[in-house]
Amino acid sequence: MTHLLCDAGGTHLRFALSDDYVSTISEPQKLKISDFQDMNDAILHFLNSQQCSLETISSVRLSFGDRNPWIVNPQTIARILPNAVFFKINDFEANAQGIANATQQEFLLLNQPEGQRRSGASKCVIGVGTGLGLAYIIPTPHGSYIQRTHGGHMVPAIQNEQHRSAFLDIQGIKQDKTVMIYEDILSGPGLWNMYTLTIEKAHTHAEYTDTNDMIARGRNDPMAQYVLKLFHEVLGIFVHQAMAFGFAYDGLYLTGGIIDRLVGHNLFDTPTFLSTMKQNNVPLVQKDVSATGVFWVKDEFIALRGLQDKKI
Repeated sequence: MTHLLCDAGGTHLRFALSDDYVSTISEPQKLKISDFQDMNDAILHFLNSQQCSLETISSVRLSFGDRNPWIVNPQTIARILPNAVFFKINDFEANAQGIANATQQEFLLLNQPEGQRRSGASKCVIGVGTGLGLAYIIPTPHGSYIQRTHGGHMVPAIQNEQHRSAFLDIQGIKQDKTVMIYEDILSGPGLWNMYTLTIEKAHTHAEYTDTNDMIARGRNDPMAQYVLKLFHEVLGIFVHQAMAFGFAYDGLYLTGGIIDRLVGHNLFDTPTFLSTMKQNNVPLVQKDVSATGVFWVKDEFIALRGLQDKKI
């Protein structure tokens, strides 16, 4: 039985194949959503590249983010994969499932935890990409339980005028006129909006084409440095709240395209991030936060592994 695994975010699709008798997945393939008309178009492209017959696919296991614009359901999939059982979960649930079953060798420790980790605490998974994701890995007597959330859409805690101004500026250009949320800054589009609004205030012009270009080439640019500092400060605040709300002091796991690029270009600002993650809170909370390890998830295809491991 051949299973088609697909992780569909807001910008990219990631595909792989697996079966019931092999513990590993095939070599993953990463595709741009903008290159395809719909999900079926992308599936046909991938399966053709693998020389895989449509009739051999017994299931489609899909992790799907709310930033993906496509309509995907059993009826649409059945048009090209008539023998496949369709299963869909939240993209961040799949990320957390993959992380729950990974080994420590698959993570990079970004800080030096101090003290003993809290017994019985959950793990916190946060991803920054086209959107902002948050999930918890909760220990139970029967294994890990994955709790999905709408955490990226929480109204932010604002600690200084710089943060307030950044959120208000972005809210001013939002077409849907919704309230300020963490994702307005903690995302690829959020970073780009901060940059363009900052240079507009400075009466200068953009040096880059998009967020990825800014991260790749903006190391010595004061404007890029400014928005990246704000980003890491707000990320630390968000993490502090997320850990407190979910009693998640057994490890923080950072993933997503923006995090991957920042780490890859040696631009992840750990000191700034930790300065706001470690709030001047009551001693009990400070102790738990200080004892929490912060890890970067090295495998960008971790959600595909989560889909393979998910009990269906």
